[in-house]
Amino acid sequence: MAFIPYPSPESDPQLRGLFDEVKRARGKLANIIAIQGGNPAALKGHMDLYLAIMFGRRGLTRFQRELIATFVSALNQCDYCIEHHQEALRVHCKDQELVEATRQGKISPSLSPSDQALLSYCRKVTLMPHQITEEDIRQLRRWGFSDEDILAANLIAAYFAMVNRIALGLGVELEEEGGKGYRY
Repeated sequence: MAFIPYPSPESDPQLRGLFDEVKRARGKLANIIAIQGGNPAALKGHMDLYLAIMFGRRGLTRFQRELIATFVSALNQCDYCIEHHQEALRVHCKDQELVEATRQGKISPSLSPSDQALLSYCRKVTLMPHQITEEDIRQLRRWGFSDEDILAANLIAAYFAMVNRIALGLGVELEEEGGKGYRY
């Protein structure tokens, strides 16, 4: 059971509309969204940010975005987000060993060298952001990442640090079916 109650959308038309919008887009409502229903304005901002960084049409691939989401969640030991995003990673990657390594917070040797560098950067953003230097950015550029790609990686890593803390800080429990059944 979560540490605070899940709000009921029946008493708030704005919240009901947000929940319905999420269900239409994703197939169902995840507990991480439901728990934030007590602040519909913040939830709306959260959802807009999530859609912009995870489903952007330019730059990083969906595979890379889910790779970062799963990896950062593993570094933060957030089982809730690991379960959800490993399922999405599986959809975009058929390499089960890579998925397993990522869910353990490891950088799989089967990744391309550029994606290994991307995850190394995301590890630093997650665990040691105060140690990032311009050289870290230059290295990503040498691997072919554009400034737009680097911004996206940074935003995704920072976003999942936040969401991991929401899930862990409020005791959000995994849904009965885990991360399965969503539109990824």
